[in-house]
Amino acid sequence: MMSRAGATRETLPRKAAVPILPVPGSLRISPDGRSVAWIEVAGPSQLVPVMTSLERDEPAREVAFLSSGRPLRDRALAHIVGQLTGFSKDGQRLGLSIEAWNSTPGPSPRYSVVSVATGELLFETSSDMKSFQRLLQ
Repeated sequence: MMSRAGATRETLPRKAAVPILPVPGSLRISPDGRSVAWIEVAGPSQLVPVMTSLERDEPAREVAFLSSGRPLRDRALAHIVGQLTGFSKDGQRLGLSIEAWNSTPGPSPRYSVVSVATGELLFETSSDMKSFQRLLQ
């Protein structure tokens, strides 16, 4: 039997663990097989889109932190529900919708198109669905 000489036990404040989990069925692979995206549970009321390259050795990142702009501002609100609408046919753009609010949901989600290579926000709208769909072709 071994004992540790001089071992002390520190009392740290306990926090509830908040796991980051992928939402089952949300995985999307780009048509060219170079990128992947999914929705993660980042908190009790936060479902956020995440993407990464399958070609480079880099961690997956939330789309909001990559694109900045409105998605990043929405990330600061109490409730976030993100959905993936899919990749463009060439796999270079990712479409998503994000609904975010503090006390009551808004009338409609915000639709965004981001660059898969950089995460840059290319287009966003809450009403111009023709342009949104055209960018995903």
